[in-house]
Amino acid sequence: MSFRSFIVTTIVLAFSVVFSMAFKIMRQEKNAEMPELIYVGDAMCSWCYGFSPEITATKEHFKNKLEFKLLNGGLRPYTKEPMDAEMKRFLEKHWKEVAKISCQAFSYHILADSSRFVYDTEPAARAVATVRKLKPGSEFDFFKKVQNSFYVKNRNTSDINTYLELLPEFNIDKDLFRETFNSQQMKQTIAAEFKQVETLGVTGFPAVLLKINGQYLMISNGYSKRGEVIKEIEKALAKK
Repeated sequence: MSFRSFIVTTIVLAFSVVFSMAFKIMRQEKNAEMPELIYVGDAMCSWCYGFSPEITATKEHFKNKLEFKLLNGGLRPYTKEPMDAEMKRFLEKHWKEVAKISCQAFSYHILADSSRFVYDTEPAARAVATVRKLKPGSEFDFFKKVQNSFYVKNRNTSDINTYLELLPEFNIDKDLFRETFNSQQMKQTIAAEFKQVETLGVTGFPAVLLKINGQYLMISNGYSKRGEVIKEIEKALAKK
């Protein structure tokens, strides 16, 4: 290579690096300016399951206008005792109400008298957080798969195999998932996420918030139809 060719090549590479960095900075600035749609839910919250089609449609509606973030709320984390008969009757009545309003499918075998299921929502939330770490951007789809596993298939959410069987669709290594899921770091991560939700003032699920210019606005708290949620978000965006 001649000296002249070397100089030209060096200049071209330098410009390529500069333009690449400038584009990256512009993209980061654009994302920083974009308001954030925050969905606070729990994979084992029946109203969150009923709300799933509504928040999915809302997310899609604003896909080019809002960043989307899922936070695990922590409905009944760290529960140790199996459900008693009274709890099972309450949940069956509750689930049937959600099914009627949302048209989501439910199975009730897990509420049978013989069931010794422990309604601990921490493992499901930790599984979602694990997927977020291993494959960022996939956690919401995984969250919905866990909902289906629990409410339709009545899988035991305290059993890691419930989550392992979902992983092929997400191209996540099972051994890596198991190691990360069981780690002390991930247990601390999900505990911190529950605390974060508390600091946002969220006391019930599902909840939808909008973060604009560093401020958090409560859009909906409880089950709502997509049209209502979208309307409230658009109203908030018009005021920013």
